[in-house]
Amino acid sequence: MVIRHKKNTVYYLAIPMVDADTPASFLTGLTVADTAYRKDAAGAWTALAITDTFAEIGATGIYKIDLTAAELNHDKVIIKMTSAGAADSLVMLDMDTQEIDDIPTTAMRGTDSAALASVCTEPRLAELAAANLPTDIAAIPTTPMRGTDSANTTVPDAAGTASSLHGTTNGLIAALNNITAASVWAVGTRTLTSFGSLIAGIWAYASRTLTGGGGDATAANQTSMIKLLEADYSIDTTATPWELVVTQSGTATELLRKKLYQADGTNVTSADHLVGRHTNTATQ
Repeated sequence: MVIRHKKNTVYYLAIPMVDADTPASFLTGLTVADTAYRKDAAGAWTALAITDTFAEIGATGIYKIDLTAAELNHDKVIIKMTSAGAADSLVMLDMDTQEIDDIPTTAMRGTDSAALASVCTEPRLAELAAANLPTDIAAIPTTPMRGTDSANTTVPDAAGTASSLHGTTNGLIAALNNITAASVWAVGTRTLTSFGSLIAGIWAYASRTLTGGGGDATAANQTSMIKLLEADYSIDTTATPWELVVTQSGTATELLRKKLYQADGTNVTSADHLVGRHTNTATQ
């Protein structure tokens, strides 16, 4: 049997002595001997002398002993009881440093050591009264938010956004207008498709045109470049090798036709072939 008990406090132990031959019966009139051991932390079990001796309670076959606080000032204590004709019995007391009775019953304390009164009687609850809430909300500042330089962080309006895009000095469109045709097409490794939707987006503004800016792009060259940018592209699979056909947008007028070859120079004649180069039909 295991009993939990508070360490270093007295304990009144009572235990029956069972008949070894008839376990359903308690034996009376016995002289009960005790053998005790103690254990602390990870230490070994050590013999413990018990001052009191077992005495029967009336003629009940139940025997009691008083254990002192000093005897129970250990982590664990076991007591073995023996007597002629009775079955041996054992009790282990497992000690706790605190029990339920040790929970403080005094008023809870705040950081200033003052007792905490009931929350329901706290005068500061008046601050949450319905009459005060509108006043507190009305006190919230409505001035514009400020940045780190104390300037208003206002949201740009439509006019400001348009100015950023189309401003004649610092606008995005002004910056694009300052890009010369020569500087764009000087990157020889770029093809029209490399620019993707950017080209289509730029040329969607009909009023925008490329300017020479130091290059040799004449008016005729500019017109041809615009046609190429807006052109339709298709593959002629009836030719050998297959040919890339560039036609003026929305028409059947061919602007350019190129033969397609694989990297090893063989003809492109299937959709699973990888185009390595292309040449004008006029050179083949």
